Formats: sequence, structure tokens, C-alpha cells
Amino acid sequence: MSITSGRARIYLAMKNVKQRWAALSESWRDQTRKRFEEHHLGPMEPKMVATIQAMDRLKEVLDKAKKECSEDQ
Repeated sequence: MSITSGRARIYLAMKNVKQRWAALSESWRDQTRKRFEEHHLGPMEPKMVATIQAMDRLKEVLDKAKKECSEDQ
């Protein structure tokens, strides 16, 4: 799996979780839902954003290294 496809899978998975959570939240409105959101979903999104940003930076570094290595040949 390439970095690009892995990044896309993470992005789409997070988007899917957010959409499903929004739909579920319309009917599930108790304290358990609120705690689940605060303890699990809330902390997950910034971590996924940071992961995607790190993957973008890694792709840039790898692309640069690949280019530099191919120029040496």
C-alpha cells in the first residue's frame, strides 16, 4: 500500500465515522453517548488529522529522496 492510498483510507474512514456518528446522535441522546464522544471520538479526530499531515510530510520527503537518488544514477 502506498502512502497516498493509506492516507486516503484513513481520511475516508474518519469521514465515514463522522457521518455515522452524526446519524446515530440524532436518536441516541443520553449521557453514555456523550461520554463515548468525549472519551473516544473527540480525541480521535485530532489524532487522525495529525496522522494525515504526517503522512503528507513523509510522502514529500520520500518523493524528494527518490528524485535525488534517481538523479545520481
